[in-house]
Amino acid sequence: MTDDLLSQPDSGPQGVQAGENVQRYQAIEVKGAGGQPLAMLLLYQDTNAERTVRILAPASAMQAFIQYQRLRSGTQPRVEDLLACLAQAEIKHGIDLESVRFLAALLHGGEQVGIWQVAQGTPPDHGSDGYLDFCIQPSGREARYDEDEEGRIDFRDLHIIHNVRQGDHIATLRPPTAGKPGKDIFGREVPAIDGKALQVHCGQGVRSDAEQIRFFATHDGRLVYENNLLAVSDIFEVMGDVDYSVGHIDFIGSVIVRGAVLDDFNVCGQRGVTVHGLVGRCFIRSEGDVIMESGMAGRGGGRILAGGKVRAKYLNETLVEAGGDVEVQREIINCVVRTNGRLSIAGGAIIGGECMALGGIEAGSIGSDLGVMTHVISGLEWTAESRLKKIDEEIVRLERRLREIDAIVEPLIQSKDRLAALLPEHRQLLREFLQRVHQMREDLRLLQEERVAIEARNPRNRVSQINVNTLVHPGVVVRFGRLCASIRHPYRGPLSIIEDLERDAVRLVVQVPLLPDEDANRPWTGGLKEVAIL
Repeated sequence: MTDDLLSQPDSGPQGVQAGENVQRYQAIEVKGAGGQPLAMLLLYQDTNAERTVRILAPASAMQAFIQYQRLRSGTQPRVEDLLACLAQAEIKHGIDLESVRFLAALLHGGEQVGIWQVAQGTPPDHGSDGYLDFCIQPSGREARYDEDEEGRIDFRDLHIIHNVRQGDHIATLRPPTAGKPGKDIFGREVPAIDGKALQVHCGQGVRSDAEQIRFFATHDGRLVYENNLLAVSDIFEVMGDVDYSVGHIDFIGSVIVRGAVLDDFNVCGQRGVTVHGLVGRCFIRSEGDVIMESGMAGRGGGRILAGGKVRAKYLNETLVEAGGDVEVQREIINCVVRTNGRLSIAGGAIIGGECMALGGIEAGSIGSDLGVMTHVISGLEWTAESRLKKIDEEIVRLERRLREIDAIVEPLIQSKDRLAALLPEHRQLLREFLQRVHQMREDLRLLQEERVAIEARNPRNRVSQINVNTLVHPGVVVRFGRLCASIRHPYRGPLSIIEDLERDAVRLVVQVPLLPDEDANRPWTGGLKEVAIL
């Protein structure tokens, strides 16, 4: 539009009768607010003995300005005169009558006015591009912190991952909108740009409806949107450390951490967690495997909960609960390790703490020269043991409470006179109380039955055996079910510590392979070469 105005000086208003010095569409420079130079087009100029009036516009022709210079005192411009100048400049659209009136009033009062805007074109309303309206936000690096009721923020919880479930509606494609043309001050149409349609492609884990408008997840994971490709990934990979730049991780798929996991950061990958760097005092959780290429220095607060196996180079002051095998290369120091699989640290040491494995234990050495108390338990299911402990605590509580109640209620029930003397409302309270007592006795019976059922259960992979390859130290306590024994002297391996139910004893024998108790190939305990009996 600028080129049109400058290259066609004769295309402006015609038939102007206002004055001698009339120029059209000349590019000039004027001073705006603060003396700032402004490039303008001179649409109209009228000069006489009393004043000079200029109509100016920028190259876009979307505004019009009046520049009024009084040449002789006493001249009073009228609104009609100013409007007539705009008409001579063929300005037809967007005239602000109130602004013209205000300018006339200022000039009438003798004010010195530079340039004054009197018209505004209507800019085009460009259409908006098509876009994806996300029902679930894609994974990103933008933190979204939450405040608790007291306004506190946990800066370790960034919410950069939103879990997607199979079948979830994840996004809807919104169409572009058409543009609405505008008008310049000459009343000419200013074209608008229509919005562009967005082309979205379905990647792995995403499907669309027949119209390719709505998008759905075909498996669990996290939503990824890059280069117009919509996908659901079941892997979340951290290229560095898990720290304040990443925050806690709670992901429905697999998590891979290329760096370390710093203290007090939690990592949950339901399908598995792999950490290549060091792991500090934190909580690692998975329904699958937890693999640590280095190890965990839990400092009394570290915890690993795995539905599958756990593998690490070392474990220090850490609680480990696993459904599968636990494999450690170097050392397990002052840890609590519970697994329903096998605990294997064939070339390393177990020092301090407690280790429980349903599928047997194999260690290089157990205990230390200093006689550190170390508990090793084999052939017990830790989940069952944990439940048994809770059952026993509840049984003790119920039995104690029932004894206390009997001591109070029995004398009352045995006395007919005292019962007859009770008011009706007190009799009702007594009946309700006795109903609760009956329920407590029923709860006690059910707990006792559950305890018997747990004890009678015999898992197929139960291994009541501990293999020691080099040395077992004094101070080690060994347990197999109801059999328990303490090591009072050092014994060199390779040896096996076994449960001998026939002799009701814990025995040390020349090492034999770890095999389930029910395995037909398991050697007969009576035929093993004995090292010692505890």
